[in-house]
Amino acid sequence: MNTFTKQPINCSYIITVISSRTSVNMAKRLLNSCKQNSMQAEIWKAVDGLGKVITLPDNLKDQISMRLIQQRNTSMTNAEIACFLSHYSLWCHCISINEPVCIFEHDAVLVKPITEHPLPNTIQFLGCKSQLSGNPANTKSVKNTNYEFMKGAHAYTIDPMIAKNLVSYVIKEGITKPLDIMLRSDM
Repeated sequence: MNTFTKQPINCSYIITVISSRTSVNMAKRLLNSCKQNSMQAEIWKAVDGLGKVITLPDNLKDQISMRLIQQRNTSMTNAEIACFLSHYSLWCHCISINEPVCIFEHDAVLVKPITEHPLPNTIQFLGCKSQLSGNPANTKSVKNTNYEFMKGAHAYTIDPMIAKNLVSYVIKEGITKPLDIMLRSDM
């Protein structure tokens, strides 16, 4: 009989566009909330897509993993591509430290501490800000004719097995769709 042990989340990362005062302020708010809830968290410098060009932060400039992928969807904006690359960089980090991580976008809202990843080979969707409105239309996922995907990637945990699958897929196929549509555990 297989029994799965929940794995602890030892660190959470808050994706933050350092050049944006709004992003930095929202990230600080979330970081303080994490500290108040006894969660280990740190700011992760995001890829910046707010201008005419996409800019890698210093912590990612020398990472070979950032040069291995191609953008194949010409309808995506610089901001969408930068967002995708920021999450991708954290998947690579998850693989390198070989443990599950919690990934927050700067505008996430912490409702309760996230202390563990539920099962191996999974992505745990933690919801999105619009769910706080109480509107039943603000569900956790959106149904496509072929599969179900997250409604925003504001907060989730991911383990190294899924991170490896996603990174491999992106290296092979390139960036073909926005992050929340591509972020699936069946890749």
